[in-house]
Amino acid sequence: MSQVAIVSRRLARAMAAVAICSAPTAAVLSVPLTAAHAQAPRPRVKMRAYPVEIVLDTLVYARDTVRAPMAETFAAVRATYAALKLPREWADSANGQLGTLRARVTYQLGGERLSQYFNCGQGLTGANADTWRLTIAMVTFLQPAGEGKSRLGTGVIAEAQDMSGVSTEPAMCGSSGLLEARILKNVQARLGQP
Repeated sequence: MSQVAIVSRRLARAMAAVAICSAPTAAVLSVPLTAAHAQAPRPRVKMRAYPVEIVLDTLVYARDTVRAPMAETFAAVRATYAALKLPREWADSANGQLGTLRARVTYQLGGERLSQYFNCGQGLTGANADTWRLTIAMVTFLQPAGEGKSRLGTGVIAEAQDMSGVSTEPAMCGSSGLLEARILKNVQARLGQP
């Protein structure tokens, strides 16, 4: 499946989520919320390259289960972000969310060229991801999976801006899925799992 198709599919899912949330309802059920009933906040980001606000948990392509409780898994995710030098400004251990909503990155992320993780199109000098400035939103989500297990998945979206001095609109970037897989493998290794 091409990168454009993947980005289009993820964007369509995000737009559908926005449409569902904004649809009028026939009746409203009023239930007092307690801490047990409250939903986790859903990290959202608005980027100039995308026509709608993106809810990051709608971009999680795959969730995997690890044999560790939430607290231990969250600590492994935090250590993974630090070891890979991934930006993180969003840390909510109570709701199992860690990442960044707006990191500006050029050339490399986690010691790898940005084009390994993102497809932002091609220019005369090669992959735009390697020569343009990327704005990245990335959050790893954890959920309890019962019996001392946790499920985790990472949602990533990015846009690229040409830094050559020409004023242009930013370009959408599709994720290759390699960054999400690298985070998962690193977390599994930290938890002593294959």
